[in-house]
Amino acid sequence: MAVDREPQEIPGARFVQADIENAPWPLAGEQFEGIVVTNYLHRPLFPVLQKSLKGGGVLIYETFMLFCSDRESCGSRSGNCRFWGSRKGR
Repeated sequence: MAVDREPQEIPGARFVQADIENAPWPLAGEQFEGIVVTNYLHRPLFPVLQKSLKGGGVLIYETFMLFCSDRESCGSRSGNCRFWGSRKGR
């Protein structure tokens, strides 16, 4: 299972194209034993992810590890520098 707002071809995975910052959660009602989020941070999504975990499920959440000079090099779409690891705005 993969969710992104950009279309993806991921062999062996179910892909859902959705803008999860500006539209309803596309997997409402579904629950998972594990959720992995990488290179992304959108705090309002936390309660939705929590509801999407089965009891005893695991959430692995990695935000940005690098200091970037611009959001494109970090892969972030967020316009708020302090949320995507840049030294800008600090």
